[in-house]
Amino acid sequence: IFKEWVDKRFTHRYPALKAINTVIARSGFRFTFLIRLSPVIPFNALNYCLSLTSISFFEYVTATFFGIIPGSVLYVYLGSTARSVKEIIDGKVTKDERTTIL
Repeated sequence: IFKEWVDKRFTHRYPALKAINTVIARSGFRFTFLIRLSPVIPFNALNYCLSLTSISFFEYVTATFFGIIPGSVLYVYLGSTARSVKEIIDGKVTKDERTTIL
């Protein structure tokens, strides 16, 4: 909705924004995929920023889908490992099961 307004108002003042928009226009999938791998940038802020660029909807959706898979798998793995470690500490796991888990 505000893409034209932002382009007109800010890209002339800040050449870095114009450069970023050019990069996203050329390789939007790659940029979005790589930035989704980073846990530092909140998804909400990134969503708003990307909506102001010239990335296509298809590139945005596919890059987001594939970019959040590694983080999701990592969080699931860490959660299941934490549960297994807690069971070992609580003594609910036998000695043979401990070697399998660890």
